[in-house]
Amino acid sequence: MSSQQNSVVSNNVSKPNSNKTLIIVLVILGILLLSCSCCAVLYSIGTSGTANKSSTSSSQDLSQVTGSSLTNTTQTSASTSSANKVGDVVVIDDLQIKVLSVENLGNSITKPYLSPIKTQGKFIKINFEVENIGKDSQYMGNMQIIDSTGRTFDESDQKFSILGDSATFLEKLNPNIKSNYSTVFDVASDAKALKLKTSGFGLFNTNSVLIELGINGS
Repeated sequence: MSSQQNSVVSNNVSKPNSNKTLIIVLVILGILLLSCSCCAVLYSIGTSGTANKSSTSSSQDLSQVTGSSLTNTTQTSASTSSANKVGDVVVIDDLQIKVLSVENLGNSITKPYLSPIKTQGKFIKINFEVENIGKDSQYMGNMQIIDSTGRTFDESDQKFSILGDSATFLEKLNPNIKSNYSTVFDVASDAKALKLKTSGFGLFNTNSVLIELGINGS
């Protein structure tokens, strides 16, 4: 009888110990799983941050390269471009024009049998060659002189008295025939860095080009 009681007591004691061991093992496994999860999250955050830094650095490098390329292209275009000058053949629409010469006639011009033609500024004479390179006859457009301050000067009202038949007036040009004309401008005496502004065919044509005349008004 006593041996049976001892066996029962022994079985009852071992069961709680087994339960405690199982709980301890489960707790350890839970801690390990939690630790692995935390490590995985931290690794993911670190990898994402590195990737973002790499992407940002690549974007900045690409932006710098692109900006440098655009700057070089702009500088190249600017260095290769040049202003139109006397003697250059310039084309605008179907009008081809070449300024042949420019003269500063001063502020007083004497003509036979006429009173002196005077101005408070200076008379600037321009000799030029034009050609209609289109297929239809066209009327010449407007001409002006522009100075360094942006002032514009129209052709002189006295150009016919000064130039006679060589003066331009609503000239109609037939295709592919070169013609030589002259005109005179009355500009201010202090005008500098003069440029000829000429439009394409038509009185109301707004397209225009500038040609440096290489002469000052003074």
